[in-house]
Amino acid sequence: NNSVYSNTITTSGSSGYGVQLLTSSNNSVYSNTITTSGGNAVGAYLETSSKNNVYSNKITTSGSTGSGVTLNVNSRNNNVYSNTMTLSGSSGIGVSIDTSSNNSVYSNTMTTSGDVAYGAYLTQSINNSVYSNTITTNGSNGYGVYLLLNSNNNNVYSNNITTLNTSSYGIYLSNIARNNTIYDNNITTKNTTGSYGIYLLQNVNNNT
Repeated sequence: NNSVYSNTITTSGSSGYGVQLLTSSNNSVYSNTITTSGGNAVGAYLETSSKNNVYSNKITTSGSTGSGVTLNVNSRNNNVYSNTMTLSGSSGIGVSIDTSSNNSVYSNTMTTSGDVAYGAYLTQSINNSVYSNTITTNGSNGYGVYLLLNSNNNNVYSNNITTLNTSSYGIYLSNIARNNTIYDNNITTKNTTGSYGIYLLQNVNNNT
């Protein structure tokens, strides 16, 4: 039951975290200004952590690979909402969910630019909800919401997604992403070639 709030946090080293929660629960991280400039840096990083709230933070990353918020390794029942995230590294992810379940990501503003840019990225994760976010991607390859590798039974809805990349994908499902529900998203892809609203690839079955 800790609260981390109203801090100004700046990291510049490789793999730097603005806020890190390990095996922690029932905490709130809010109203912080977090700036990271090192490679593999994360604004707020949660691992094996549950029932936390990450909200109303301003997160800026500019390292080679950066993530606004990461939920990793059995992080469950967390809420990530009302954050403003700006990512400008060569590979940027607004919210990354890896091998985690039952999390909610909503009402965030994510702007990513780089060679590969993602708004929300889910891998091997189930029963998560991504909704009511505003996602804008710029650069070579952009993905508003990306689900892969047994990311199943997730809900993606009511998002406003704009992709301005050379290759643009509003919502991308790949490599055995099954039983997901996708609806009521507003998707705009602004490129004459290589633009897809919703793209399904390789053993993607039973999605709605």
